[in-house]
Amino acid sequence: MREITSITDTIIDLGTVISKSVLNLWLKDADIAKDISLGVADILGKKIKDSKARRPSARFFERIADEVSCRLEPIILRLCHR
Repeated sequence: MREITSITDTIIDLGTVISKSVLNLWLKDADIAKDISLGVADILGKKIKDSKARRPSARFFERIADEVSCRLEPIILRLCHR
């Protein structure tokens, strides 16, 4: 069971990394998104100062991370159980 949890956590992390990459492309600012320890909201906070305007963008990129994770999960699980 621990193996599945670990794989699922990794898939979620992968979705987050991909979402940050999309954000990096959208911002056209490689320097701001280089720090992998920053969350999407932190990265957006450096570009969008108004927190009310920033929140929908943060949710959008979090949804991208979730969608990527959901789509990758069955593929990666299938590959891991061969």
